[in-house]
Amino acid sequence: SSYFLHVDLAKGQQDAAGLALGHFDKGLVAAVSEAHLAELAQAMGTPVEALRQQLGQKTGGIVIDLALQFKAPPGREILFDEVVQFIVRLSKENWRLGRVTFDAWQSGSPIQTLQKAGISAQELSVTKDPTAYNTLKALLYEGILACHPQPILLRELEELIVTPDGKIDHPQTSYRRSREDGSTKGSKDLADAVAGCVYNCVKFGKSNFQFGTLGAGDLLKERPDLIKRERDLYRYESPELVRRGEKPLSWYRRFPW
Repeated sequence: SSYFLHVDLAKGQQDAAGLALGHFDKGLVAAVSEAHLAELAQAMGTPVEALRQQLGQKTGGIVIDLALQFKAPPGREILFDEVVQFIVRLSKENWRLGRVTFDAWQSGSPIQTLQKAGISAQELSVTKDPTAYNTLKALLYEGILACHPQPILLRELEELIVTPDGKIDHPQTSYRRSREDGSTKGSKDLADAVAGCVYNCVKFGKSNFQFGTLGAGDLLKERPDLIKRERDLYRYESPELVRRGEKPLSWYRRFPW
């Protein structure tokens, strides 16, 4: 399998950085909780058993092999060179890296270094364009995303907000984070990293991604038959399916179909 990686770089001494590594697993079976399945069935007006049978027929999805948040020691900043060295080491230890992406902030030097090392690398913003987060959410709704237990990622995803200009952001303050590490500032470094990783897995591993990718706009253009499925996904969203802190339903109405 090819592995795809996205890095959200830290911008200062107080910020954390996020890194996510993942791949497509053709043997992954769709799985959602019974509570989620019941709410989805009620919102769609479909019997639970009918949905359960549909989920059972789906195979293949994305596995997040590593979701890592890292910080610099007190009074210091994260050394980008060390992040690059870690990625190069993964490549040398037979992790087949299909593509590595970085958020836009100061990503020029890391990208050039990786390219010189023979690793495909480029810039990717997951906040300016909502496609990556749409893809992540669609896979979560379908139950075809697997990740090791990561409480920081869960907290960041549940606290995501959408600003008036449509940007996906974190809240200014986070009581939950203050209990985790003493910082009251909201964060989404790891959420950004996972969203970028998932997008890379779908976009660049699409030759293996046969079950349909509800969130990737460029793939929908290639597969017009999937457009109705994506439209239905948002049509059937209800307040019960939008967890605390997620994007408001009105945000999805911007889509033209």
